[in-house]
Amino acid sequence: MGVPQKNIICDSSALISLADTSNLAALKFLSGQGISFYITPGVRSEITSRPMTIKKYALSAVRLQKCIDDGVLKLLASVTLHEQTQRILKAANSMIYVGKKPLELIQLGEAECLAIFASASAHMLLVDEKTTRLLIENPHKLRETIQTRNSEGVRLDQGRRDEFASLTRGVSCLRSSELLAFAYSKGYFDDFRSLKDDAFKASIYALRDSGCGLASSEIVEYENMGF
Repeated sequence: MGVPQKNIICDSSALISLADTSNLAALKFLSGQGISFYITPGVRSEITSRPMTIKKYALSAVRLQKCIDDGVLKLLASVTLHEQTQRILKAANSMIYVGKKPLELIQLGEAECLAIFASASAHMLLVDEKTTRLLIENPHKLRETIQTRNSEGVRLDQGRRDEFASLTRGVSCLRSSELLAFAYSKGYFDDFRSLKDDAFKASIYALRDSGCGLASSEIVEYENMGF
């Protein structure tokens, strides 16, 4: 289980999971513990501008916009962001082929997070999207997973894989569940008093159902946590 460090770059997937489960307050709580949370322009668009126009997603978008307005989520940009983002998109989205067709594995927001990681002196990437995490941590496993879903051959372009690894060197991933577990250990759920353990466990299940990929064994591990 990852332990949050000082500067965290946030992808839209994890932020939406926290918003949908009413746990965005964990970001403000951990900000008080000395942890800073950053987003890129592409992520801001993914979590506010676009979903704000869709009634089904508008409430989460409003919650996330408030986090930005309150300074809990800080916007990051750089003069080299566009160029570096395009390099990462090109490497990632021409790394794995189904037959002769390359798969689009990541989108703008995720690529921006990876592009700005080093220049922001970041320590971790908060991301729930499983494809992105596997692309960073174990692209060969990602290829195998995709192969199980396709009858055509799936191959990994080693040159693109090496290029992507070079561009994302030092990136360490953290899921929303791990962030929330850390917040739990620091007292985030203490206001629930005797129900704090129940609140934490219920939140973990809610995160799983909101898109945070968790195996059954990981759920058991969270259930057995105690502080």
